[in-house]
Amino acid sequence: MLQAMFRPLDKPIAAPTGGHKRCTFSSTWTNTLNVLEREMKHLKASDIVVELALTSDDIRNDGWPRSSARPQHPGVRISWRSKTFGDMCRTCNTFDFWEHNIRAIALTLELLRRVERYGAIAGAEVYAGFKALPAGEFATKQDAARTLLQFVYDPPTITAAQIQSVIDDAATRREVFRAAAARAHPDRSGGSQERMSRVNRARDFLEAEKS
Repeated sequence: MLQAMFRPLDKPIAAPTGGHKRCTFSSTWTNTLNVLEREMKHLKASDIVVELALTSDDIRNDGWPRSSARPQHPGVRISWRSKTFGDMCRTCNTFDFWEHNIRAIALTLELLRRVERYGAIAGAEVYAGFKALPAGEFATKQDAARTLLQFVYDPPTITAAQIQSVIDDAATRREVFRAAAARAHPDRSGGSQERMSRVNRARDFLEAEKS
């Protein structure tokens, strides 16, 4: 399954000139996620964030949107960290459904991978237009607390009370940070420098917010 976190957009996406297009894609949401997951694996991506025009209440504790969530507009922004190419980002507000805009980004990545494969253009040049990251990694304290907890617990089991406890209680925050760091550390199985760095950034964000 695609390892991504959804969150509210922290800045608007310009509407397309002439309005949104009706999508001609004939594929399922599951297939769209599979394509995006495959391309992210090719890019050796981590810290995948999908931003939608939602509120924090529309995001479940596992970081995915509720089935009842309805974005205010279909624009999406996907950002990630590539082990090969660094911080990357792409927005799409072309089509009239947000799922279709995510598919458009996934298919664009697939096409660029084919271009890269032939070698006429180096990978860094192929993805030059993706070298960006939205300002502010965590939109809210809840985002940062949820990130720490996801390193410790299975996302579906995380509760709103746990998230709030990490935010409000310094002792709980330290305990969760230590547990998350133990799992994310590069010397541990499944850990990496990227994962450890994300844990540190989440902790730092919460500490800065409290101060």
